[in-house]
Amino acid sequence: MASTAHSTEAPNGVKSGKEDGKRRRKRGKEGLKRAEEAARTHGKGKKTHADGVVAAGSNWERLKREIGAGSKKRKRNEPLEGEEVEAQKPPAKLPRPLSGDLSDTHIVALDCEMVGVGEGGVRSALARVSVVNYYGNVLLDTFVKVIEKVTDYRTEYSGVRPSDLREAPTFHEVQKQVAKILQGKTVVGHALKNDFQVLLLKHPGSLTRDTARFKPLCIKRRDGSRGRPRPLRHLAKEHLGFQIQGGEHSSVDDARAALYLYHKFRQTWEKEMLVLSRRKRKRK
Repeated sequence: MASTAHSTEAPNGVKSGKEDGKRRRKRGKEGLKRAEEAARTHGKGKKTHADGVVAAGSNWERLKREIGAGSKKRKRNEPLEGEEVEAQKPPAKLPRPLSGDLSDTHIVALDCEMVGVGEGGVRSALARVSVVNYYGNVLLDTFVKVIEKVTDYRTEYSGVRPSDLREAPTFHEVQKQVAKILQGKTVVGHALKNDFQVLLLKHPGSLTRDTARFKPLCIKRRDGSRGRPRPLRHLAKEHLGFQIQGGEHSSVDDARAALYLYHKFRQTWEKEMLVLSRRKRKRK
């Protein structure tokens, strides 16, 4: 009986598959070697965590902290994030002269600053007086030496300090100056009764224009009659856009604010004064 011979050579497909696998493993080892070499060459100064992730070295971390790497460039004087910064307030809009006219006009505005005298500083005494002409230019602005002992300078509101009164002219000198300027003129102001009281002066009602008593500028009552006066600072802001009396008061600024309110309402105001004048004549 003839015997059958068995060949030990593997099929062609199996042989080529084994060779491809060897070549892939070889290329993988060579690629791993190149990656390790690159890491050694370019990764100096860096740390490698246990999971194989390359971390930045301590020098780079320190440099980042110093220059703020990864963040936008900070402008000069720009606050750091989280840093407390005082809010920058816009400059206050104060009343200014309308022109350079320094003439002694027929219409002027008056305002006074007072200090406290007597026990507790309850009574008021003249400490500063300002008079401006129709265009807002100063005709008189002076501190006044107080006759009585000052017990409350009210600096927070009056802006008056002891040093302001040491070399100031006497009350009688200033009173005489003011009386001369106001004589025969129309005087504008806010709560003028208080100013004339501390000046110890009287002025005809027909020649006063008080923004604290002008009906359109007062708080209106339900029945339409004139109510309580409004603060000058509120009127100045609402009608003129001025910001006055934010802290220490200025009698010049206050006089101008009252004057410019009069400018705005002059036509209506003078018509009202004319009607009142005619009524008084009829009564007589």
